[in-house]
Amino acid sequence: MGQDAADTTLLLTRLEQARMFPTRRDGTMRKRVAFGTDRAAQLNPLLSFVEDWMKAPGGYVEHMHKGFETVTLVFGGQVSCTDANGPRELLGPGDVHWVDSGRGVMHAEMAEGDGEAHMIQLWLNLPAQQKQAEPRATVIRAEAVPLVDSPGAIVRVIAGEFEGEQGAARAQAGARVLDVHLEAGANLTLSVASGQLGVVYVAEGELTIGQHLAHAGDVVHFSSKLKDALRLVAAQTAHLVVVNAPPMIEPVIVNDVPNSQADPSPDGKRLAFRRGLGSLMILDLGTKQSRELVPGWSSSLGWSWSPDSKWIAYQTDDENFNTDIWVVDADGKKP
Repeated sequence: MGQDAADTTLLLTRLEQARMFPTRRDGTMRKRVAFGTDRAAQLNPLLSFVEDWMKAPGGYVEHMHKGFETVTLVFGGQVSCTDANGPRELLGPGDVHWVDSGRGVMHAEMAEGDGEAHMIQLWLNLPAQQKQAEPRATVIRAEAVPLVDSPGAIVRVIAGEFEGEQGAARAQAGARVLDVHLEAGANLTLSVASGQLGVVYVAEGELTIGQHLAHAGDVVHFSSKLKDALRLVAAQTAHLVVVNAPPMIEPVIVNDVPNSQADPSPDGKRLAFRRGLGSLMILDLGTKQSRELVPGWSSSLGWSWSPDSKWIAYQTDDENFNTDIWVVDADGKKP
């Protein structure tokens, strides 16, 4: 494992810097995005990769996922994960929360305790035939993750196979997910199966990845034409995540989310619901007619009726998770 690669003929390696977002206004969250769903068509089945730092009460409040797998790796602190099909789970360093959202599930990830929670969240696309399956969530405790240990290198095999060790989880799209720790001066050679694409994300430290010198917050994209190897050499103690998978040759439709919530008014005459992730809708239960109440509402957050059924309060959030609350009447008019 620590030997030099004989001949690396990777078809493509490209270094990019992850985008760091400012701290949320209330000081509870900041994030660094390696890539998002805007590049899903090029990186399919890799849909999104985000590094988060959160302090209570910050986090991702209840929201819908559908048609992909969510992999949460906790690096530090405590994170509570909940989903509609299971109990609240408290995760600590080294734990993994793996959610196969299938036909749709509501879930949340929130910081817990006094310190700062630090995590990585990866989204992996589901093959078309799996998108309507029953959702399920699995907690993998740190001690259950297989380790491959060599001088100066520890590889935690989250999913897939590495050096004969099978991962603790199985990705529906055939992805391999490795959590890698390198001491300064250590080197590691990763085999890459023929025709696969992937990324190396540097969470901490400095190292050479192929021909690139990468630092914390850098991501190196790679793809292989033949069975290949990628060599990593740590200039400093480094922590990185490696993900690779066969390309998924299927159309990618982002934000095609079904009506995830249906909220009747207290008087029972109307129903508020989300259409995809794009609009807040209202349905008159008498006439069976629906209309947009808040066009272009792209927030993953929620709403609530007033006790007299005349108003709806809804939340918006920007890319930095700054949240505002708005009020609109049942005809879509703001006071």
